[in-house]
Amino acid sequence: MALFTSTALGKGVYQTGPEFIAEVFNDIAPAAAYLYLTPERKEVASEILDRQVRGLRTRYWRAGDTTAWIMEEIGKELPITIGVVVSGDRIARVKILAFRESRGGEVRYPAFTAQYRDVKITDDFGLDQHI
Repeated sequence: MALFTSTALGKGVYQTGPEFIAEVFNDIAPAAAYLYLTPERKEVASEILDRQVRGLRTRYWRAGDTTAWIMEEIGKELPITIGVVVSGDRIARVKILAFRESRGGEVRYPAFTAQYRDVKITDDFGLDQHI
């Protein structure tokens, strides 16, 4: 029976949003800011994500040229909560904060998330490195 526990399946909350933000900004979390999702931004985001983007705004945190974003995306069937840190114009870090699927939990390990480090979005909204 121990094989079917949520820990064995990879499910769980590994870090809360506030803990992630505190870690990124060395316990001095800046105030949250908002990116308002204008119709034009929604159109571009929908094209990039290949799904309709909803909502009025998305929250992020900024200190200097570093921003941190906490987002939820559907994995195979259930939401995955991720934290993304962008420094300058490149991804500095991706971290899985919560994983709810019954399989695929290996995405939370640094060996998987490290492939996003130092990746940049190109002018045509692709990535400048193969993932």
